[in-house]
Amino acid sequence: MRVLIGIFIFICSPFFLKGQVNGYARVNAISGTTLYLGSTDETYDSFDNGDDIVIMQMQDDVIGSNTSDNSSFGNLSSIQSAGLYEIRQISGSSSSTGNSIWKEEFTLSNGTTSDAGATAWSRTFSSGGSGSSSSVNGNQFRSIRGTTVWTSETIDISQYYDVDVSVDISESGTLESSDCITVEYSLDGGTATEFTTNGSTCDDYSARSATVSNLNGSTLQIIITSVSNGSSETHYWDDVD
Repeated sequence: MRVLIGIFIFICSPFFLKGQVNGYARVNAISGTTLYLGSTDETYDSFDNGDDIVIMQMQDDVIGSNTSDNSSFGNLSSIQSAGLYEIRQISGSSSSTGNSIWKEEFTLSNGTTSDAGATAWSRTFSSGGSGSSSSVNGNQFRSIRGTTVWTSETIDISQYYDVDVSVDISESGTLESSDCITVEYSLDGGTATEFTTNGSTCDDYSARSATVSNLNGSTLQIIITSVSNGSSETHYWDDVD
């Protein structure tokens, strides 16, 4: 997974706002005096050290919906009213682009069927008969003759915005239309959804990457399901990133 942009803003003493505010950002998380920003619009002005900013807590990000009062957003007197707001000044900032926040390269012993380490995952396997196998082999995951469901741990993405995910997939043997590999993601424990590119691949295929972009939420889980019926029909996956 790669996060496109994450900006941290450090807040100091309040200042009165002067002039028009032309830069906008969505706050994804707050820790002390640090704001973790998500989507930003700096078309007309950028967020620079020393700039005055207005921090607004709004319950309704789309006017006309999500209108029930909620004290955690401040007190709302009517629809389209903001909750709390503060005027502060940026004292420092930093950004990151294209960093991996979770990556599984399967640099594990051959035969490994689960991992409880920093990038934890598990798998279930239904054997398809003689010659079946489902485990790490040669620094990649390999599934032969059967059904494997590989599931990553629940990954915290609450402080990131527009997360990209990719998985390298390949095969060997003579696959038929019923021999498929499906790569899916689940946001915040919701329904599994196929990756937008190469989310479901059947029959013989060349090595490729399954990808999905611009994911936003609090948690992410990656699910890979492979099905093959013959003793020489094999699916591989690697670099879950």
